[in-house]
Amino acid sequence: MKKKFLALVMTLSMVLSLVPMTALAAENGQVGKEDTVAAEGETTNADTNEGSQDSGSPTGGDNAGSGDSADTSKAPGANNKDEGKDSGSENTSETTPGSPSKPEGGTGTEPTESEKPEVPKYAAKIGDDKYLTVTDAIDAIEEESSDNTITLLRDVEENITIGKSLTLDLAGFKLTGTGTETVVNISGENLNIIVKDGTITGGNTNYGGGVNIQNVAGTVTLDNCTITKNEASNAGGGVYIASSGTVTIKDGKITENTAGNSGAGIYVTCGINTQKDGNLSCVLDGVMIETNISNSTGGGIAASGNHPNVAMVTVEMKDGTSISHNKAKTSRDGNGGGGVYITGSATRFIMNGGIISDNETLCGAGILSATRDGLQINGGSIVDNIANGDGGGIYAKRYKFQDKYDKLLIANKVIISNNKAKRNGGGLWIGDNLNATIEKGSQVYNNRADIMGDDIYFSGTNSTLNLPEATEMSGDLILSSDNVPITDWYYDGFKNTSTRYRWGEKYSELDVDATKANGVPTVKTGTYYEIFKPVENFEGTIALKAAHAQLFTLTYNVTGDLPEGYTAPAAQRMLIDSEYTVAEVPASETGTKDGVNGTFTFAGWTDKDGNKRRSAEVVADNVYFGDSKRDGGDNSGYNPGYAPAPASHSAAPSNFSASGSDFAEIGEDDGELPF
Repeated sequence: MKKKFLALVMTLSMVLSLVPMTALAAENGQVGKEDTVAAEGETTNADTNEGSQDSGSPTGGDNAGSGDSADTSKAPGANNKDEGKDSGSENTSETTPGSPSKPEGGTGTEPTESEKPEVPKYAAKIGDDKYLTVTDAIDAIEEESSDNTITLLRDVEENITIGKSLTLDLAGFKLTGTGTETVVNISGENLNIIVKDGTITGGNTNYGGGVNIQNVAGTVTLDNCTITKNEASNAGGGVYIASSGTVTIKDGKITENTAGNSGAGIYVTCGINTQKDGNLSCVLDGVMIETNISNSTGGGIAASGNHPNVAMVTVEMKDGTSISHNKAKTSRDGNGGGGVYITGSATRFIMNGGIISDNETLCGAGILSATRDGLQINGGSIVDNIANGDGGGIYAKRYKFQDKYDKLLIANKVIISNNKAKRNGGGLWIGDNLNATIEKGSQVYNNRADIMGDDIYFSGTNSTLNLPEATEMSGDLILSSDNVPITDWYYDGFKNTSTRYRWGEKYSELDVDATKANGVPTVKTGTYYEIFKPVENFEGTIALKAAHAQLFTLTYNVTGDLPEGYTAPAAQRMLIDSEYTVAEVPASETGTKDGVNGTFTFAGWTDKDGNKRRSAEVVADNVYFGDSKRDGGDNSGYNPGYAPAPASHSAAPSNFSASGSDFAEIGEDDGELPF
């Protein structure tokens, strides 16, 4: 009896325990509605009804090889605006071909549906039609259709090829390559293509890791895209352009890309078919090209056109564009272009605005131009670049081609400042075959060079140099090293083969005339300040700095009996040949002396020779700016604090003129002292 009772209890317990399991299976085991892809690497049962086909991967990748013979370029039923709505058909036990099936009726030990992160099934859409991959959407674009905008629905890992006119709206999402080829390939004839509003990353190939544009012969616009962390073993880490027509890169960023050879951010050249392709225009409009690194030339952008009779390559930089913090790691002298590298016989760079700053390389840290068609800087700023060789701001030379010579133009309002070269030409290094013009209203000063030519080094065969007067340039015209106004151009390291002193350098040399006159070697010493006056079409070799004349410190050495409470004026700094007005000292003083109030006559004082005087000896000492640059000094040692004479010391004027050698003593004057 007891055995029967226990058996009955066990049977009832088993029955009761099956009830919630059955209910759970009924609730969670249903697969007749549209599913979403679960966590990466999982597969789900696929409904055979329209609108429920699964791509089989979390990225919506290509379904080739899945075993399904049906056309999957557009997901069946994707016109349904309500992506998750049931189509109303019955569920079956079939699964997507090539996908593993689940145990029928339940989820086993897998997490419940509410615990699974939902990833959108579709990668992109055109209007209301949704597609499992971006490639599927591209294939679905009809050439004559007015609805040719593809919009991403999620982050996608996929390499794509665009060969027809369309707009690809990344919609703020990330398009990541597989790491073995270009992420976005664009090619075809007479196309109009826009890629906008998202991130392109993860490309790795020989040319064009992020975007590769080949022979489009139309228009391509990359609008507000972040193209980052792509690699090219040769050229164009971020973007590679070998095309004709117009490519516009507008807003967005091209950053942290690398190239084994040239153009880590962007590489631009003409199309491959030189008999068919025409001119190429690459327009940089508000884009930020930053922190890209090439192992040779063109850290930010490189351009090379080599078919002058067929195709001209023009790169135009507009206002709002910045090319900064890029690096070209070449070790070959005369190469570089940390920010911009321009070469070839049919290449032109036109800068109409923006900023090129904080780039680094061997030569031409801001821009290196070595092309037939010169360099035109119409606007913008080139600042804070560092060349480990020559040309901190710009390094420009031009190869002779069919006896034609073109220009280097630095136009009105262009700023080239605070660049540094560890050899020559802190601002500009100008070489062969160029007609170089620096216009009035430009700003080429406060650059640095360790050997010669803080602002300009010019040494070119078949080259000419035209400069404005230093005071005709724009800006505050203050020399940053000592806060003194700039007055002229000065030789700075090279006037001719026998005169190679830096501005402000102390020198000692043989005085030929004195040696002949005295019959014994005679040395002369001094500090070098020699003005260069601009001439039209200067030819030769010259190193220049926009600066000012020698400075002196004017001090007042007053000895003897002074009026009680009198303080001589503080020392003042003044330029050579300038005039300084000193103040009157009254013949009498009113106040208290030895406890007695009254007016006391000032009878003067006794000088060092015991003579009574009422005038002061004025001494002007040379002001030197640290050690000679040739001996390792730099501008950081310059003496700051230039100021004009205080107004309070200008009553009853008595003028004093400072010169570079002897200083005449001011004569005595009834009742007046020169301080």
